[in-house]
Amino acid sequence: MSHTTLAVDKFYRFIPPNTLKVFAVCISQFVDALIVAALLGSEAMAIVNLGSPIILAVATLTALLTVGGSTLYASACGSFNKNKADRIFTVSAVAALLSSALLMLGLLFSKQVLISTLCAGNQNLAVASGNYMGILITSIPVLTMGNVLFGFLPSAGKPKLSSALMLLANLVNLCLDIVFIKFVGLGVEGAAYASLCGYSVALLWYVVCYLRKKLNMSFVHITAKDFRELKSICSMGTSASVSQLSLAIKIAVCNSIALYFGGNNALIAFSVCMQLLSITSIFVGGIGSSMINITATLCGQKDFPATEKVIRNAYFLIFVCSSVVLVIFELLAPQIAILYKAYETEVLRMTIHAIRIFSLTILLRNFIVVFMFYVQSIRKTMYATFISLFDGFLGQLPLAYIACLQIGIDGLWWSFPLNSLLLTVIVLIWNNRLLKHSNPSSFRNLLLVEREADVIIEKSGTELLSNVKESLLVKDEIIASRGWTALLLSYLASLLKENNPVKFDYHIREYSDKIVLDIHSNVSRITNPVLAVPERTQVSNEMILDMNSLRAVSD
Repeated sequence: MSHTTLAVDKFYRFIPPNTLKVFAVCISQFVDALIVAALLGSEAMAIVNLGSPIILAVATLTALLTVGGSTLYASACGSFNKNKADRIFTVSAVAALLSSALLMLGLLFSKQVLISTLCAGNQNLAVASGNYMGILITSIPVLTMGNVLFGFLPSAGKPKLSSALMLLANLVNLCLDIVFIKFVGLGVEGAAYASLCGYSVALLWYVVCYLRKKLNMSFVHITAKDFRELKSICSMGTSASVSQLSLAIKIAVCNSIALYFGGNNALIAFSVCMQLLSITSIFVGGIGSSMINITATLCGQKDFPATEKVIRNAYFLIFVCSSVVLVIFELLAPQIAILYKAYETEVLRMTIHAIRIFSLTILLRNFIVVFMFYVQSIRKTMYATFISLFDGFLGQLPLAYIACLQIGIDGLWWSFPLNSLLLTVIVLIWNNRLLKHSNPSSFRNLLLVEREADVIIEKSGTELLSNVKESLLVKDEIIASRGWTALLLSYLASLLKENNPVKFDYHIREYSDKIVLDIHSNVSRITNPVLAVPERTQVSNEMILDMNSLRAVSD
């Protein structure tokens, strides 16, 4: 018997490619700012930060369709409904194309008002950033389609391809940053052109992979009725989308607060802090997205014991990574400030001070963000949306403004850790209330891991199989009572033809009127086994998250 489940193994295998995908995006923003600062100065870097709400508007739309759509896609696959999964994918892609085009047109129409608002009425900044923001707005459809199409790949069992495409987009972006800014002389606008070119190249590669049938998902014919799925897609993606929208609002308003209470020096310091937030998003996004890929599938199969194991491993990783990053930021604050060309004495002093206070928010906030990922996967969208809003601007902005009125610009830095602490307390109280006052059978513990009220007997386990006859599952009393022994012998024997030994998870649930058996194995392709199927038993065999999966249901 293995000590770790296949689901937990798959979670850890998803983390490197998912983290690499987020890394490609975040490091692009991080290095973008470094390149702009190195070639054009810290004020140009501040212009890039002023334009970040436009990028976050794209992220808002992307999260709404990708997180919601890919979660429902994984859940449909977990329920062995591939046709529904492909329809969800197609609807999400079409909606992304249409909505991103409308967003681009709307922002182009209100471009001058938008720029003036983002620059807090500072005419010099508005003039300097006008062309840069115009190019960003024009790039919205390409950026949106790239993120949506690539974002579905992990749920289809292709996390490595997803990360490779994101890495390609951002490597091209970074290379062209230098070419367009240093050699072509496009100034800060060159950074926007580079992003557009990078995603265009990655989209072309995606099209090639699709045409060569390298993907496990398909565009299918859809009708007007299929767009009813948008309600569920948007509902599932609301919290993640609101999180991005809230971040956009938070950055835009905090930029204004920094300019009002501390001038350009404070704006530069705040811009550096936002770059640090991008760095922490690398491992938070990698761990969180890996967790939701797995838990959405497990929840679709109602395998809640395995879900809890994945969640606990996710929290452990978040604690370790957050602690390391916190120590690094505290110790290397002067070096980080200098990296962004904050050389002047006052700017350097303020930036170092801001980094050391701002970093205190990392540990608690990262736990909350990962918890929010899980909450949305179990369809508690209102709860997840509240967390997004409070972390974004409901808690943050009033705290920042009131604190700045009391202690000046330091209030802006302190508002971030204080808001995370307050939100953590609220979440703990809320979870405790849900645990105590909802149906006693709804949740297993304070992590809000679900349970089924109508299950009579539930069994889960993991086996490392080298001989079919040695399998503990074949000898299980429930399996034997349903006449499933021959079914399992034929299925496991077919798996052993592909892998030796075979590692598999199993989950048995006995209800008053039926028994359901789910098996995930480490065999990486469909074997089309010849199964000995008993009467009154329905059997499905599919590839789910790149695992060979069997479901048997007997009434």
